[in-house]
Amino acid sequence: YTIMGSVEMKYECHINYDDCDFCSECVECCSGKALTIVNNQIQFQADKCTNCEVCDDVCPVGAIWIETLKY
Repeated sequence: YTIMGSVEMKYECHINYDDCDFCSECVECCSGKALTIVNNQIQFQADKCTNCEVCDDVCPVGAIWIETLKY
């Protein structure tokens, strides 16, 4: 979570597992360690996400993207 002014921002990660080839590029580049591999699936921890979107940039098949939610 990030608070900007009086608006609370939360980040949600979307992973299209049908397209994902589990190369782990997104996990390796995640500076906040928000992405991990558990039981052969990529897991996302929103509280660790910095919204840098590097995971989206490095995914060779475009299977991952971050959505910014405002509350």
